[in-house]
Amino acid sequence: MTGICKSSFFGVADLAGWNAANRDLLASSVAVLAYHGVISDRHAEHPLRSFNMLTASEFRRHLTEIVRLFNPIAMDDFRAWFQGGRQLPRKALLITFDDGYTNNLVHAAPLLKQMGVPATFFIPTGYIGGDRLLWPTEVFCRSYYWSGKRMPLPRGGEAAVPQTRSARIEFAANVEETCKELPAATGMNYLARLRAECKLVLDEAAEDLFGFLDWDGVRELRKSGFEIGSHTVEHVIVSRVDRPRLAYELQASKSTIERELRSECFCFAYPNGKADDITAAAMQAAADAGYDFAFSVMDGFCHRSANPMLLDRIWIPGGRSIREFRTRVSGTHGQVKRLLGRGAASYSNLPCHELAK
Repeated sequence: MTGICKSSFFGVADLAGWNAANRDLLASSVAVLAYHGVISDRHAEHPLRSFNMLTASEFRRHLTEIVRLFNPIAMDDFRAWFQGGRQLPRKALLITFDDGYTNNLVHAAPLLKQMGVPATFFIPTGYIGGDRLLWPTEVFCRSYYWSGKRMPLPRGGEAAVPQTRSARIEFAANVEETCKELPAATGMNYLARLRAECKLVLDEAAEDLFGFLDWDGVRELRKSGFEIGSHTVEHVIVSRVDRPRLAYELQASKSTIERELRSECFCFAYPNGKADDITAAAMQAAADAGYDFAFSVMDGFCHRSANPMLLDRIWIPGGRSIREFRTRVSGTHGQVKRLLGRGAASYSNLPCHELAK
């Protein structure tokens, strides 16, 4: 759909009562939302802002809608419900965050506590306490700031680098997405080449946009009552690695979290989390590692009858209207995508080039 068609659809879905009807229809299931970062309002127009990043003002508006339309629950509540021991209120909703950014503690956690809303934070343990960029983010940033006129491409060959900001953002996003589709080793080799040929200097916004929690920050989240889950060690896309690496990513991240926090880590979120990113081997590896649940991002609700190693979440992007938000969290958006044959695989971590124009 074009931007105008999408905007019209979200407006009609909301005003015509489709969203409200869908919330009633799915009231006995659980909406699990997949957020990533919540950044300062002053970085709203930054060219490296991702669709995964909401501003603090946006997140506050989302929370206001969530407590109005749903009954927020904690991961412990979800666990007890899924395993059959507890009834949940109708229209239950669970908030999750991926990637372990410092902005989760600085901006998201205070708003969650203020509104009395529980949440779970899935962290890639290899990045916690470090100063690296998440590897897909680094691919994007190095592509965006490439200094030459032509740039090597992940699948071979090279291409001219666009000169306008919006075109360059779209170009960098395509390079990033291509890397996610490659075997992990191939993608890392390509990133190593970018590092060798492109010096990267980020501005003062980088910490707010991309900085990772340290373990003291993770412990602070846990002490505040938030659940901590695994997001692998190195944020690998689990369908792109071999079985020994897969087992390591799932087991080592879990044991590290349990050692650092001295509490159980029983839930996991697949990086990227689309249909092509998850295999039967990955689901078995998650079960073998001892997780109770593993979450994807395929834009549907969670049902108690689902495979616990393939539970669904709804991706929540930033920079969108409140009507779009209501259409997503009500399940309407995901249902229409499936009717159109697009599935969840069509959405990924694209940068916010609409905002940057």
